[in-house]
Amino acid sequence: MTIPMPNDPVEAVDRRAKLEQLAEECCELGKACMKLIRAEGNGNPCNATFEEAADKVVEEWSDVLVAGEYLMAMLQPDCRYDISARVEEIAEGKIKRWQERVRDGG
Repeated sequence: MTIPMPNDPVEAVDRRAKLEQLAEECCELGKACMKLIRAEGNGNPCNATFEEAADKVVEEWSDVLVAGEYLMAMLQPDCRYDISARVEEIAEGKIKRWQERVRDGG
């Protein structure tokens, strides 16, 4: 059992705020991915090097993971199943389907 620490976002921040934070972080990740595409040289120049843009993707991915983990921790008590196990199950299925699409050419 994890004992909440003072100012722990799981306890101190409500569900709506966690959802807003996750949505914002997802948007920022999308923007960072688009900038990385531009930094790779697709004909639409940007003010970031590939390394800078890649670092930003990693940073935003970290933000998404953290925001998602806090949201899942808040949702877990209200779920009838283990969220982590379900996420793993879903991810395995998605990986398998992606591999099949690549193998099948589309």
